[in-house]
Amino acid sequence: MRKFGVMAAKDIVIVQQKHLQAGIEKYQAKIDTHLQSIITNAGYEYKVYRFADGRILLVLPLEISGVLYLNDEVLYAKLQLD
Repeated sequence: MRKFGVMAAKDIVIVQQKHLQAGIEKYQAKIDTHLQSIITNAGYEYKVYRFADGRILLVLPLEISGVLYLNDEVLYAKLQLD
């Protein structure tokens, strides 16, 4: 079991622009409207996608790149949303 507050290297992955759309399509990511509203209300301008396995992709404005988080816990810890 993972200790609370400890993140491994694979918990957060930077996704290059050229891989964004292909990854969204391949893994059938869907816009997460609930998490999108939380992110927007926190002042961030990311587009939020959720994969079936629970991973979360935040796409930066103009789709210049993205950040892939392992799960909600890792995202909340990193962005201090909890």
